[in-house]
Amino acid sequence: MTRIPDEMRPQAARTLFRHFGVVLAPADPGWTYAIARENMAAFETHASELIAQVTAHDERRPPIYVDHIVDTAFNALACPWQNSLLILPTGVCWAWFASTFNSLLSMPEVWPDVGDCGVETPPAFTASGIDPVHAHLAGLKLPLLDPVDPLRRRVADALCTQAFEFLVLHELGHIRNGHLSAVPGKNGLAELTPVGAWEAASLTRQTLEMDADSHAVVHTLRNAFILSMEVARLAPTLNAAEPDHALLLAMYGSHGRTLRTCLTVYYVLFRLLSPAAWTADTLWSRSHPPAMLRLLMMLGVIDGKARLTPDPAIAALSGERLASIVGRLAVELELGLCRVFGIDSDPLAVLEPSLRALGAYQHQLLVEWARLHPALDKAKLGGKLAPPQV
Repeated sequence: MTRIPDEMRPQAARTLFRHFGVVLAPADPGWTYAIARENMAAFETHASELIAQVTAHDERRPPIYVDHIVDTAFNALACPWQNSLLILPTGVCWAWFASTFNSLLSMPEVWPDVGDCGVETPPAFTASGIDPVHAHLAGLKLPLLDPVDPLRRRVADALCTQAFEFLVLHELGHIRNGHLSAVPGKNGLAELTPVGAWEAASLTRQTLEMDADSHAVVHTLRNAFILSMEVARLAPTLNAAEPDHALLLAMYGSHGRTLRTCLTVYYVLFRLLSPAAWTADTLWSRSHPPAMLRLLMMLGVIDGKARLTPDPAIAALSGERLASIVGRLAVELELGLCRVFGIDSDPLAVLEPSLRALGAYQHQLLVEWARLHPALDKAKLGGKLAPPQV
């Protein structure tokens, strides 16, 4: 069972409210968006299978429940409870994923080679006057656009599922890699937890967040390329006129498309979770890295994994080829997001500060990682601690 059992929910609800100030969703979450209600039950089953797959060979396997908390923020929480562990996204997460990916795929300039972009007629762009470098997209009005083309609509739904999968695997990374014992005074880690202006605490948190991101990237990327290789094997039998076959070909029909699928999920998720704007003075006043630094750090993980693969077609996606793919896709997605949210856009203004700071930032995290590694190595449940592998 994935959800907290009914007989345990009252006690779990009291504990969560007392320790974290969050409200456990009722068994029938009528409080949230209809689009979330339609998808969460199915995803809970999928999450159970995903967690079982990832933890199959762990030395210690305590019960892990995936449930939902009531919160209007885009957030998720990993924490221990009794002899089990909890992964608790907010119900609004699914609504944000669904509305954002559907709105993006209603833009003909996003994934223009998929479906019939000519039928998409998004509303005329009206700038709100908000600079995207300073706007936290998740704080803006929930977009409500839908693709007209049926294939693009199915792609948007599939990307929503992939994003939720990444979020669960990120929180599972906190659990498996021993993070819950690494932050003094904390017995849980949330996506939107303020830490104040104490640099040491923030450096530790951001290092742990990068490790959890790496955990999610490694597993989502591996599963995606396994699917890509299966699609390649079945290619002679696939018919693009069949909706399910068309979806597989659009997302996993080549290694390049598979990489685009994963990168799209990472980019949109990080932009929803993290403000793009930061300065040297504000960088260490938050618990999580800025969106673009998260993305750039994960490109190092992707590049390392691609170079190590025995498949030459996947290995060819590393290095300059990877940088080129990411550069084009980042501009495409940033322009699409800014159009969706009605923001005047300069994609390079979002990327350039993080590109300049990446080397020094990465060095700080790796030094902190060396300090944390011995304790995490003892506390981990079975995860492979990421930075030494990169």
